[in-house]
Amino acid sequence: MRKIIAYMTTISMLLYHVSVFAEIPFSCTEQDYGEIDIVGNVGKCGHEVEVAVRLQNTPNDLSAFAFKIEYHPEVVEFISYSKGNLAQNMNMFDVTDRHGYLKVGGTMFGDFIPEGSSGNLVFLKFIVSPKVTKCDKFEMTISEVLDDMVSWSTSGGCVGGCNGDVNDDNTITPGDALMAFDKTMEVCPTSSNSLCPEVCCDVNSDNECTPNDALCIFSHYMERPSCLDYYDYWKQNTVQ
Repeated sequence: MRKIIAYMTTISMLLYHVSVFAEIPFSCTEQDYGEIDIVGNVGKCGHEVEVAVRLQNTPNDLSAFAFKIEYHPEVVEFISYSKGNLAQNMNMFDVTDRHGYLKVGGTMFGDFIPEGSSGNLVFLKFIVSPKVTKCDKFEMTISEVLDDMVSWSTSGGCVGGCNGDVNDDNTITPGDALMAFDKTMEVCPTSSNSLCPEVCCDVNSDNECTPNDALCIFSHYMERPSCLDYYDYWKQNTVQ
């Protein structure tokens, strides 16, 4: 009898977690207008992903601040953080995990980050759940902004989604752009013999697969400005 009860309890817990996971809104449009901004990044299931929080043209001097970053604990697990260039001289700085949101805070004694500053405040490292498919993306948001940041604007970031490597060969080439274009034109299976539902090509995070995505992938390979440059941000700005 005890084994039956334990089995039924396990099944109930699994069904609960599946239902919670299914309710998460896997849709996100990248934003970058905030004076406090989360820089989105592509994260594959079962792998680590780093997310930058940056300040943009700060509207006043900053010597003390606090805010929360809300995330879905069913999708990502917080691992660690590292200071960005703007936080290096802070006397107190920390990030604590509260399973669903992070509390970020810092102070500077006798000093401040001057008005008009831009740069990285903190890098946050997560691991993406194995349940997430390569096309899933969700939003991280900023809330409860306090102290010298209280009136600042905020914008969230998208984690997950498509990184341009459509055929999963660990490199982005014109072949990936062709597969994206095939899906746009409903050529199924694609030129690489992939079924269209398997083709992850919404690289500009507008919730559609269009010729603009194929052009973005091709431009990225040609080292021209493209929407994928945005997801390279943290790689280009890792000055700690």
